[in-house]
Amino acid sequence: MAGLIQGVELPLLMVSTAFIPLSTLPDRLEPLIAHMPFSPMIDTNRALLNGETPGDSGWEALVWLTGGLVLGAWWVSRTFRRSV
Repeated sequence: MAGLIQGVELPLLMVSTAFIPLSTLPDRLEPLIAHMPFSPMIDTNRALLNGETPGDSGWEALVWLTGGLVLGAWWVSRTFRRSV
């Protein structure tokens, strides 16, 4: 399971703003990478650690986290009901 999770997580992390600033990417990729799941979360953490307000990236990160929580809870409950 860890390999499956890393297989999905690693490519998303590599095309986020974790390692490369958004301004150095090609113009056509900026909108896509700016709204991938890890980019708003990383930008929010950076802003909070620097004592700044995260702005819109904070809300976008919250939406991604809430969506993941809802989908994860649905998946777990569906799987649990099937196994019982």
